[in-house]
Amino acid sequence: MTPKPHVNGKHRRVMCQHYDRCLDHAISRRWRGFSCDGCRDLEQVRMDPEAWMEDGFRCEALIWFVMKNRRKKPRIWNVVQGLKADWDSQSTTSNVMID
Repeated sequence: MTPKPHVNGKHRRVMCQHYDRCLDHAISRRWRGFSCDGCRDLEQVRMDPEAWMEDGFRCEALIWFVMKNRRKKPRIWNVVQGLKADWDSQSTTSNVMID
């Protein structure tokens, strides 16, 4: 684990097994952001398609709950809807791995 301070948090690998610990590390040091650039401890999160879909539905539910009463939906709302449509159109027979 070797996160580095970074103002805007570019180059984060949110699908790494260590991401939570790096995030905690950055928060405890009061960094405004951090980067995973150059880290050699990358360990991809692997999920079977059903677990991936369940996780996605939970995220969608959270976003819906937060945004349901807002008149103007932020861009993330459209991103989630697009990802859901993409997922629905793809086969769920292979393992999902995000880089």
